[in-house]
Amino acid sequence: MLSASRPRHRWLSWIAGLLAIGTMLILSVVLRVQQNEGKAWPILRAVEARLATDDGARALYAKNPRLSDCYPSADAFLETVRSHRSAFGALPDREPVMDGEKYDTDSDPQGLRAYVKGKGGGWMSLELEQSDGTEAGHAAIGEGITYLGFADASASLRDVERASRAAFQETVWGRFKAVEQALLTEEGTEALLQANPLLAKNDGARTAFLQEARSWRPHLSASTPPASWVKAEDAPDDIVGFSRHSAPPFADHMEMRWKPKDGEWLRVDWDQGKLVKVSMGD
Repeated sequence: MLSASRPRHRWLSWIAGLLAIGTMLILSVVLRVQQNEGKAWPILRAVEARLATDDGARALYAKNPRLSDCYPSADAFLETVRSHRSAFGALPDREPVMDGEKYDTDSDPQGLRAYVKGKGGGWMSLELEQSDGTEAGHAAIGEGITYLGFADASASLRDVERASRAAFQETVWGRFKAVEQALLTEEGTEALLQANPLLAKNDGARTAFLQEARSWRPHLSASTPPASWVKAEDAPDDIVGFSRHSAPPFADHMEMRWKPKDGEWLRVDWDQGKLVKVSMGD
């Protein structure tokens, strides 16, 4: 009787242990989310102080490289900041209640998003990635701001963000098309390898890539990618996709892919904005 009950008690102990571990993991995630949300207001205050001057805005742009996704240059960023300074005004003197009317946050263990209404009536939204705590991890993402947008009303913030994301996808599509065009000729492929050393890190890899590109050329010559990302998405016979992953240690990986009707997939990958892989096929 005693020996028969031991396995049952052992299983109960295992189940209790697993439940305890699961509870601890959930609590750690909840605590980290709460910690991120607690940082939102001090971060917004610091950003507001720097945006108040042209020099501060330029410094903010320089130290947060992901802002270039939506603002191709410091001048473009500064122009947007200037046009919204008076409409946004300044932050309230005290941290508002997070009720969505004047201030709200959305957080997960890896990042933070905040929306806030300024004294002038305009709105600002900010997205931030968290560093992994190391000097190298923090340097990899600059200060961590991945998006900063402005709108006259809270309902327009999403529209502004969608437009910014769409413009960035058009930029990436342009890079994709440039790679596809380079692959159409031997000279273009050699120039692509010369300009992007991470594609092939030694002579053997270069030779292999050149051979692969020759086998891809007939497929690439049979179809031409649409002129824009919007047209590629709307094309009835083509299939396109874009994915982006940012995760510890905060590598920024992007993949753009395109498949014409009855054709092969062409995939182009970038890490930290640098071309690292080109492949064709399923």
